[in-house]
Amino acid sequence: MERAVQNTQFSLGRNKNYQNILAFIFAINEINRNPHLLPNVSLGFHFVDGCSCEERAVAGMFDILSGGDIPVPNFHCGFLHNLVAIVDGISAKVTILLAQLLGISHIPQISYSSLDPLLSDKVRFPSFYRTVPSDIIQYMAIVKLVKYFSWSWVGILVSDDESGLKMSQVLEKQLTDNAQALHLMYLKEPKEHIDKHHFKAWKIHKYLKHVRFTNTAGAEVYFDEHGDMPLKFDILNWIVYPNESLGGFSVGSFDYQNGFFDLKINESLIKWSTAFNQTPCSACSETCPTGYRKTTKEGYPVCCYDCIPCPEGEISNQTDMALCFKCQDNQWPNTKGNACIFKEIIYLSFDEPLGTSLTLISILFFLLTCLTLLIITIYRNTAIVKANNRNLSYLLLLSLKSCFLCNLIFIGHPIQMTCILRQTVFGFTFSISLSTILAKTVTVIIAFNATKPRTKLRTFLGPYTSYCIVIFCSHIQVLISASWLGTFPPFLHYNMADEVGKIIAECDEGSTLGFCSVLGFMGLLACLSFIIAFFARKLPDSFNEAKFITFSMLIFCCVWISFIPAYLSTKGKYIVATEIFAIIASSMALLSCIFFPKCFIILLRPECNTKVYIRN
Repeated sequence: MERAVQNTQFSLGRNKNYQNILAFIFAINEINRNPHLLPNVSLGFHFVDGCSCEERAVAGMFDILSGGDIPVPNFHCGFLHNLVAIVDGISAKVTILLAQLLGISHIPQISYSSLDPLLSDKVRFPSFYRTVPSDIIQYMAIVKLVKYFSWSWVGILVSDDESGLKMSQVLEKQLTDNAQALHLMYLKEPKEHIDKHHFKAWKIHKYLKHVRFTNTAGAEVYFDEHGDMPLKFDILNWIVYPNESLGGFSVGSFDYQNGFFDLKINESLIKWSTAFNQTPCSACSETCPTGYRKTTKEGYPVCCYDCIPCPEGEISNQTDMALCFKCQDNQWPNTKGNACIFKEIIYLSFDEPLGTSLTLISILFFLLTCLTLLIITIYRNTAIVKANNRNLSYLLLLSLKSCFLCNLIFIGHPIQMTCILRQTVFGFTFSISLSTILAKTVTVIIAFNATKPRTKLRTFLGPYTSYCIVIFCSHIQVLISASWLGTFPPFLHYNMADEVGKIIAECDEGSTLGFCSVLGFMGLLACLSFIIAFFARKLPDSFNEAKFITFSMLIFCCVWISFIPAYLSTKGKYIVATEIFAIIASSMALLSCIFFPKCFIILLRPECNTKVYIRN
């Protein structure tokens, strides 16, 4: 067998690594005996004992590079071996020093025990390789293991032996694997002339970077872009037996390949100490349950914390959450604060007591108005009905019936159509009622002043004046409502801000100016009716209902003036209830003050309902 490569230089530590030396020699001999690995090539070796001393390690390296008794940098002073690579395993400190020097000469350096993450920097250490993973990978494995068991209060015991467990077995296996690079070089360049006695060490880099094979254990062997060799870690379960002997067996693995981590644990194989009935819990603080979040403890490590409930409107649906999060706008936390539930949609419904009461009252007063209209219609030819403009009385009673019925539009789940109809129907019907009362009042004034000589008021006598007043005033309200609906009409709005944990289904008025204009015009009609009726109150009582109109308008104005602060101070369905109450109260004031006295005379004092009685 021809000796193409005479020496592979190897730097080791002190005599305590004697087993590693024997394993190395055994591996070299096995390679040289195998005719399929490096045919016609024999490997040699040279040991240098650095004694864990940087100075002796550097001196030994220069002795190898110079080849003489007196080491001189960059000079060959004697017999020079065919140097292929330097293998070291002295200490991380010495390995870094050698890597800096060997990188200048581009001589491959292979370490079997240096775990320092700094050596993964290929810019600083371009010629460095190692057959063990970086400490970073072990750190990641430990972190993954601790997270798997949810341990946050742990202690780590670190051995001062850099080579780890079973150093000699790992050394033998890895040195055998590294020889594969020479084998690949020989096979891939059969036609290229190789000077076996003056082989350049830097040529082996391209083969070391691309070496990839499966060893006898079935594991894939290769160097990554950092010169590190990714390996699979076994997770061992160590047990101290009663005789104080120590034993360990695998319960899982940690594999790091191509930037991906794979942790596998078989918990059924784990044997915990007899002090634990289950997987032990190791934490500075108790686990924060759902509905709570962690908050730091002042003066303690970051893994120590207190648990506080989530703020109102927020939840935590996992344990040990650092932050709570808000639910969606249409949802709200449940009582435990660990789940979001849909908010209750509230509105003034027909089923609840308040809605039922207002509905029954509105229907009752509507029926009472119908009864009043029936009485007025039956006794339409009597003196008291004819004396107070019975056509306007019919119109007023019909509009009051509409006022009571329009309350039903305000009750129930609002929709877009009911939102539009609520205020417009209410404003129109009340405008008819108030304009009718204004026409009645003006008619009384004209009737008593038309008897004066040379007055022009006689031209306004007759039903057409009162009809014109009703039509004109009603049309103004129609124009106001049409302008409102044409610009910013009311719309359905789900209010999620006013009440905590609830959604208020309400009608947004769209334009505050439009709503105030409708109420303002009604207030103007009521004020005009009140003022005119107040000045007509001293006219003869037989033909005069001005006193009743004055009193009804006084109640009407008091109700709606009180409505304004009540409307602004209430929220949700109680706003609707407030407006319904105002509609019922003001409509009932008109019905009772204007028509109940007439019905009293018609039904209980018929002797007063004659022309003779009125004239006298």
